[in-house]
This record gives sequence, structure tokens and C-alpha cells, in this order.
Amino acid sequence: MAVCYHLSTEENRDEYPEKYLDVPKGKENAMRQRSLLDMEIIRNTIESYRETFGEMPTVSEVSNATRISRSAVGRYMKLMKEQGEFESRGARGYISREEQVQRSMCQIPILGEVSCGLRKLAVEDVMGYVAMPKEYLGGGKFYVLIADGESMRDIGIHTGDLVLIRDQDYADPGQVVVALDDNDEATLKRYFPHLTQGYVDLVPENLEFPVQRIDLSAGEKLTIQGVAVKVIKDIL
Repeated sequence: MAVCYHLSTEENRDEYPEKYLDVPKGKENAMRQRSLLDMEIIRNTIESYRETFGEMPTVSEVSNATRISRSAVGRYMKLMKEQGEFESRGARGYISREEQVQRSMCQIPILGEVSCGLRKLAVEDVMGYVAMPKEYLGGGKFYVLIADGESMRDIGIHTGDLVLIRDQDYADPGQVVVALDDNDEATLKRYFPHLTQGYVDLVPENLEFPVQRIDLSAGEKLTIQGVAVKVIKDIL
């Protein structure tokens, strides 16, 4: 829906006094109406450009499309920014609020379920995406898994929760990891390696579940597929 901006005569007099020196009242009103019309043309041009190209046009592009002078376009776009239509300046000039939000977000794939109980067959299947602020993530590559089971209940991970995983093949002792064994079975547990003794313990956060021991000395294998960093859940 178009928004009409009423530019006060006093503001225009202060910024462009030469235009209003001895200007008859009728002509002054006509100039004001022309300003409002030009702004609406510029606004419509910007929206059309965004729908076509997915980004804000530059001042020059708006000027070329509307045949309104660059200085006038720049002045109107500055006013539109002050009115809140544009959030900040981007590499191409002004950037819309929607674009700024989109650029600050990252689409994280949901790659299926992970067992929070007994190990289960790992099947990677993109089920959708979760949008998260980039500053919320920090560095690295991420994916999301859906928790299945209650073995990590005591740290707040329940069936159906989304677990944000940093994609990496190593972990520090005590971190919660996505662990894959040589039978392609995956589980989410705390990682406690005992490499000098030749085994790794995968420890649940629920006393009702046993510690899972991977006997490396007997040829069993374990691959770390990521480290859990955050939990996303519904609040009932």
C-alpha cells in the first residue's frame, strides 16, 4: 500500500529557500504536489526494481528509469530513508529493511533425525531449513538435526527438539557430539575419549541410559560428524 508523505513548506523553505522566494501561493502548492508525485514515482520504481532483481537500485538507476534528476532522486531517497523505508546504506547505495534482514540471516538445512537413545541408522535427508542470524552462529558450517529420544534429557534435549550442529570431524572431551560408528549408526552423546586405553565412551545425560563404549582396540570405529552448540525448542 502506497504511503503519502506530506512535505512541510517550512522544511522545503529551509532547504531550498531560492525556490520559495516570492513564489505565489498557488505555484507553491503545485510545486509541493509535484514533489509528492515524484516521490511516488520513485517509490514505485524502487519496488518494481526490487521485485525484478531482488535488490535495491542505485540512485543513477532510479534517475535513468524515471528521468528525474540524480540530485532530486538522491534527495527523495534520503528523505525516504529518514522516514524508515530504508534501513541503512549497502554496497549499491540504499538497502531496504527486508534486504538487510535477509542478508543477516543464514539458512541452515535440517538433515533428518539423530538418536538420543540407542544408536540408529544415519540417513541424511534435507527436510527443510531453519533461518538463523549469522551473528548467532559464529564461524563454521552448520546443520540441524531433530532429536529422537530422551538420553540427553538432563541438558534440555528432548524428542522433537532441533539441535544445531557445527559440522566438524573433531571434538574436545566432554562436548556433545554427533557420533557415527562403522555400522553407520549415529547418536548424540557426550564424548569422552580414552585413547591410551583404546576406547571412547559416549555418555548420555540421563541416568536411565547406559554409557556406550566404542572399543577402538578391538577394531571398532567412531567418526565425529559434528558438535552440538545450541538447542531450538518450542515453548509450550
